This record gives sequence, structure tokens and C-alpha cells, in this order.
Amino acid sequence: MQTSETPTSHHVLNYSLTGLTPIRDDSESRTEVTVGDGDSYQLEGDDTNRNDYDPMMLDEIASASRTIIRTNGFIGVTKRFAPPQVAKATLNETFAEKFPNIHLTYSKLRSIKRDLWLLAKECGVDEYTLAHTFVYFERIVCKGLISKYNRKIVAGVAFLVAVKLNDYKKPVIVKVLECAEEQFRISRRELLSFELPLCSALQFDLFPPAHHVEPHLRKIMFGVF
Repeated sequence: MQTSETPTSHHVLNYSLTGLTPIRDDSESRTEVTVGDGDSYQLEGDDTNRNDYDPMMLDEIASASRTIIRTNGFIGVTKRFAPPQVAKATLNETFAEKFPNIHLTYSKLRSIKRDLWLLAKECGVDEYTLAHTFVYFERIVCKGLISKYNRKIVAGVAFLVAVKLNDYKKPVIVKVLECAEEQFRISRRELLSFELPLCSALQFDLFPPAHHVEPHLRKIMFGVF
């Protein structure tokens, strides 16, 4: 039992599990994790549950610069031209204004999705499982628990959990760990140790409904993510 003489320790960090060293960075806002007695942990963020999650929400800023033309038997998309660096800066600025609680730029969000797509291809994992991963990752993003410093480990663990829950066998899981180590430069030990905190942050709601998965699946099938 904790007394007033033994205060609970508070650390600003990117991800936390008892036994791992907190990563501190004062240049950017972080989520606080309270670690108390009894080897416990608690991830604190916005109280975002399944019903608050919209799979189209984070990509709305990109669609704002496009015009869709629909006719019989034809769908066309026009997009306002801007130099790549200007377009990137504009999207990142708009994203930051719209989602001030998210400590990740829009370009880094898209980049990590591309990395996950490459990882899925290398491991022979199907598109549905990858879409499942995107749901996990974006739900954590929307809670304000992701930063540019922890995005890779969260992405790698989200993929690992999705693979396990979609009934892939041990050889594929081993390959996922090996490829994730190489792709994200994160040790296998870190990936495995962070499974429980990730599931806890998702409130152990690990089977997303079809209307959360299908928008990501359509984008993956058309190579747009």
C-alpha cells in the first residue's frame, strides 16, 4: 500500500512498461504514464473508444485538395498541383491544426503505413490483416499516444498483434519478428514486451468491426494510403 512518504513516480515518455527505461524528451508534449507499486503500469491518453473512431477521419485533409468526377462507367480524380515540398508542408500544417492532440505529422503517418505495407508483403501477410493493423495504429494515434519517437515500435507491435489474432502460424510470426526488427530497427525483445501495453491502450478491444476495417482495405487494394 502506498503512503504519502512513497510518492508514485511520474515520467514523461514515449512508451512504458515496468522494467524498460523511460525515454524523455522535453521538446515535444508526451503522454504521462503512472507506474506504481506491484509492477503495474497505466497508459493514459484521450478516452477514445471504438465508437469514437472514424477510419476516414485522418485522411480527410488529403481528400480536400481533390475533386472527384463521376459519370456513367467512369470515375476521375483531379488534384490541385503544388510542388512536393509545398504540398507536404501544407498537409502537415493542416493536419496539426485539425488534430492538435496528435503528436505526429501527417507525412510520418503515411510513411509508417507504407513501411507496414512493405512489411506485410515481405512476410506474406494478407491485406485484411494489414487493414486490421491500420485500425489498431490509428486508434492509438487518435488517443494522442504516438510521437515520432515511438511510432515504429507501436506500428511493429500493432502488426504483430494483428497477425496473431488472424490465426497465422508460428513460422509466419517468427518471420514477422525478424522482418520488423530489420524494418523498424527495434529489438525482438522490445516488440514482445510491448504487446500487453498496446492491448491495454486499446482497452483489449482487439476485433474491429467490418466498417472500421473495410475503408483501409479498399485503400490498400488500390495502393492509396
